[in-house]
Amino acid sequence: MLESPVDIQTQELVDHMQELKPEYDTNEQQKITLYPYKDKKIPILQILSLDGIIKRILTHNQKNHFSSLLLIGKSGSGKTTLTKRIMHGIHTKGHNYNFHWFTGEDMFDIDKIIKQLTIGQNHFVCFDDASYTLEDARKADLGRLANALTKIRHDVQGRCIVSMNIHYSKATKKFFRDVDWTFCTSLTQNDKSNLADLFSDERIVSKFASKYRSSMLNNFFSFPLFSYSGKDLFYKTNEPFRVGLVCEINHTHHFVYDKLDCEICNKDAYNTQKRQLLSAKEIVDEASASYPLSHLGKCMRFFAFLRDGNLMSLTANDRKFWKFLCKLAQRTDIPFSDVIDEVENRKTNKSARWKHVGITEQKMQENLQKMIDEKLEKNTAEY
Repeated sequence: MLESPVDIQTQELVDHMQELKPEYDTNEQQKITLYPYKDKKIPILQILSLDGIIKRILTHNQKNHFSSLLLIGKSGSGKTTLTKRIMHGIHTKGHNYNFHWFTGEDMFDIDKIIKQLTIGQNHFVCFDDASYTLEDARKADLGRLANALTKIRHDVQGRCIVSMNIHYSKATKKFFRDVDWTFCTSLTQNDKSNLADLFSDERIVSKFASKYRSSMLNNFFSFPLFSYSGKDLFYKTNEPFRVGLVCEINHTHHFVYDKLDCEICNKDAYNTQKRQLLSAKEIVDEASASYPLSHLGKCMRFFAFLRDGNLMSLTANDRKFWKFLCKLAQRTDIPFSDVIDEVENRKTNKSARWKHVGITEQKMQENLQKMIDEKLEKNTAEY
């Protein structure tokens, strides 16, 4: 017998899984991944992996351009930590989103906040501690806010993820509970029946109640390795995981999440941490030692624009062309890789370079619109 249920030997499990690979490899919920933590690799079922959930959120967001998240849990249960972890997973996977943190009281200004988002960029907006903030809102105000959310992808012209963190399953209006992803980080007896209705699965809510209780009172929780194996995966609470429950568009299951963030995603409304700042001279001195100032200046302008969303970081010509591309993207899908290759080819092939003919921006847009209309007419005729 093992000295402690949480002291499972990883190698022993891996060897055992390899022996039985044909049995569990055909079942998605029984596939195993190894999570690096300190000097160990911790085995977890792939269905429990938060990174898998983040990947599916991004896939959904790329298709729909709007994804909604709701995080439910008591104060201190890890809602803000989980939000930061999702943000961290998004930007470290190479996806560029602007992260915006607001408090629950800011929900009254959702429509104003949306108008302030930079057009043509991707945004992740979180309303932290949003419990009961709309309790006294008038019906007309609720309609105005709901209408702003339903049109956000059209107004922003980019991909948007909106997240709300609440303490109780019914602590916000029904419209705002109708989301694509619902996360639960804790469970109380008073909220158990409500969560069973919300997740439409009383059995799995009861299982989560047991695992959450064990994680808080016994400092560990466990999951069966696979059916009828007699082996469990045990985890110490916060080393590095906590247990949660999630419904992903009508699929409810457990998941585990760790605490992982950085200066990009660690800017919640209640964060009081102060980071040491370098002066502009120190940054330029360090960067110019490796990169030409001409390249550094252009790259810094675009970096500032993508990070902070301030269009004025760009030069006048770049701002003009950015707006043009945003308008063009409303009318046609832009094959970005092909356009970049075409530009590079014309830069290296002098005979094929663009020649400046002095046409106005309006004339350029008219010419492109004419090309698009002609292609649409041709496709319609062929069809």
